[in-house]
Amino acid sequence: MKVILASGYIMSRQIAAVMAQGCRAFMPKPYRLEDLAEKIREIIDKA
Repeated sequence: MKVILASGYIMSRQIAAVMAQGCRAFMPKPYRLEDLAEKIREIIDKA
C-alpha cells in the first residue's frame, strides 16, 4: 500500500519513524489540492 502522511505538525521524530516504516511521502498541512494531486502522481509514477 502506498501511503502519503499529512500532518499539521512539522517533521518530527514520530513522523520520521512512520516515514522509515515505508510511508512514501509527507505533506505538511495546509496544502493545496493541486499539491496533493502532484504528490499522488509522483508516488504512482515511482511504482
